[in-house]
Amino acid sequence: MFSLAGIVALLFFVFVRPMEIYPPLQQIPLIYIFFGLAVFGLIVDLRLRLIRPQPTPQLLFVILFFGWSILTSVAQSGTPVDQILMISILFVWFYLISHGLQGLRPFRALVGALVVLSLFLALVGVHQNFAKLGCVQIEGLVAGLPSSHG
Repeated sequence: MFSLAGIVALLFFVFVRPMEIYPPLQQIPLIYIFFGLAVFGLIVDLRLRLIRPQPTPQLLFVILFFGWSILTSVAQSGTPVDQILMISILFVWFYLISHGLQGLRPFRALVGALVVLSLFLALVGVHQNFAKLGCVQIEGLVAGLPSSHG
């Protein structure tokens, strides 16, 4: 149950992207903070025996895909530390969701958070559809396109 807060915060950060709305947040590494919060919650859940570390049926395929992704990143460039870090975050995110949310109650909470975030993004999209073009800068000529495109 403790990992749910970190997972929802991580989903909020990925879906809403508050650092694009409020630029001073770009100075804070929020994705790593929320990721650490979710991992800490998973460790607390394991220590309190609120969840059991039993593998899911997809775990073998995800581990194989993780290994393949790391292998191709290493083959593509000599020192792909950033790519390996991002791939590792995605793997641990899978592990957090698949193993940290055991039971129907935390799963319903996660689905509810996803529904709320999706509705929020839909409302933002509808608002942007009916809003004036206040945040779009019209340029004279962009890659051969007429001046009506920005």
